[in-house]
Amino acid sequence: MAICRKTPNTTPRANASPSSRAASPSWRKSSPVEVIDPSSLSGEHVKFGAHVRLIDEETDKEATYQIVGVHEADIKVGRLSVSSPLAKALIGKTIGDTVSVPAPGGDRSYEILGVKFI
Repeated sequence: MAICRKTPNTTPRANASPSSRAASPSWRKSSPVEVIDPSSLSGEHVKFGAHVRLIDEETDKEATYQIVGVHEADIKVGRLSVSSPLAKALIGKTIGDTVSVPAPGGDRSYEILGVKFI
């Protein structure tokens, strides 16, 4: 399954004034996207597209999530938004690392048990 990642829209609008071009955001919902085939990725570090197996250090409950774009996210099927606090904490980490994430009931700690690109 391919997933999409937005790429920055750095092309200024032709009819926009210089001041509005400077003030406009570089990321837009209509900006170009880059299609990424997770099976073409590899490595031991968590990055966009990775399937990450975790264990909650408090409850010993295991879960697996794929880090995907904001618009593909669906936590019910294990697709975690790259902009979520958990994904942000996981990116760049590797197997055996522990991350701590703020949660309403207090910080939650997770250990990374596996990283796959499928």
